[in-house]
Amino acid sequence: MNCSERREYSQEELSDPKKAEELFDYCQILHAYITEDGWSFLISHYGWEKLYEINNLSGWFDAENTDDYKDYVKSAVEDAKAFS
Repeated sequence: MNCSERREYSQEELSDPKKAEELFDYCQILHAYITEDGWSFLISHYGWEKLYEINNLSGWFDAENTDDYKDYVKSAVEDAKAFS
């Protein structure tokens, strides 16, 4: 995906763990970002444990455990707030 192209994922798409992993892959190489609302949906839909598993498949955040992962996500949410 070209950085100038805009791609939005629907909640229906992100309900598929493979699409969530794809989004994380794009975020990892700075070709995508997740909005505050996006994070809210992902957390409520998957819960922390499953989201951490998806992250580990993607390799986005280098978190040691779920608590460490929560810290990364909370920081990402704060960043998302700054850009909204």
